[in-house]
Amino acid sequence: MGDTFNQGVEDEKPVHEVMLSDFFMATCPVTQAQWKCLMAENPSNVAGDDHPVEQVTLADVHAFIEKINAAADHGVHFDLPSEAQWEYAARSGGRDELYAGGKDPAAVACFEDNSTGGTAPVGRRAPNGLGLYDMSGNVWEWCRAIYHPEAYRRHGRKDPVCTSGGTDRV
Repeated sequence: MGDTFNQGVEDEKPVHEVMLSDFFMATCPVTQAQWKCLMAENPSNVAGDDHPVEQVTLADVHAFIEKINAAADHGVHFDLPSEAQWEYAARSGGRDELYAGGKDPAAVACFEDNSTGGTAPVGRRAPNGLGLYDMSGNVWEWCRAIYHPEAYRRHGRKDPVCTSGGTDRV
């Protein structure tokens, strides 16, 4: 976990090994169609059922998660990923990839240089090694962790997640 390419900032160090329990992650960001199945309003600036939902607050996300958990089968529980889970998933299970899925950002991500200035439909670029789409680019994603500049130095090795010491989210 951490900045293995030495291109980030100081709080992305030290690079360190973590151990994660098994977890599942959706193959794409939540689409507007999925969001509208459970939520009364779609806050997105760029409308499109196959586009990711965006412009959501953390409170919106928690309300969505609460509703999807209420609708889920018994024993199934949805949540935001921890920062460590998100990083592991983005790196195709721990591979040495600068972008989620490889070294060519245009192949795996929608971003300013290859888009029309808004979001793009999900899943249109190549997936990463775990079959996950849009882990780089398109929209920012929430994690369960609270941002703290010393998190990497303070958290444990097993299933780390920073839950205190700040107000911003990862």
